Order: sequence, then C-alpha cells, then structure tokens
Amino acid sequence: MIELRYVLGGPQGGGLETTSEILSWAFSKSGYGVISDREYFSNIKGRHSYVHATVSATELPKHLSYPVDIVAAMDAETVFTHFNDLRWWLLNL
Repeated sequence: MIELRYVLGGPQGGGLETTSEILSWAFSKSGYGVISDREYFSNIKGRHSYVHATVSATELPKHLSYPVDIVAAMDAETVFTHFNDLRWWLLNL
C-alpha cells in the first residue's frame, strides 16, 4: 500500500493525543511521510474528538482526504460517527 488514511477517535482526555503522537513518530522514523490534524471541541474532558491522518510511502502528504482505510475507536461514539468515512463501506453501497 502506497498510502494509508486513518481516523483515531475517542473521548477527550482518553489518550487520543498520545496515541496519535506515538503513531506519527513510529511512521516517520520508519521513513514514511505523515500529516495529521486533530478535531476537538472546546472542553477539557469527555466530548468526542478525533485525529485524521494520512501516511505515505512515497512523499510527504500535502492534504487530508476521505474516505479512510481504518477507523480506530476508543469509544462507541467513534464507530457510529465515522463508520460512513470508511473506504470499504463506500465501495459496497
């Protein structure tokens, strides 16, 4: 696979930022280009937030786009919120 797009989602304060940083670090140390963006609400803990990222084996990605290949969920809300963002779901409509 040349490019991988993913969404990590969960409640704010649930380790989402740490998980995203570890994944980005691991991919970049392995020679992949990584771009990511975190969406969150202006509260401290509890509401849904997510990280949208693209990893490329050939270049530094210049933009984020949908659909994604993976949705990693830390709570049930992520599954229901981002289910329709999955590439396989869109291909099987």
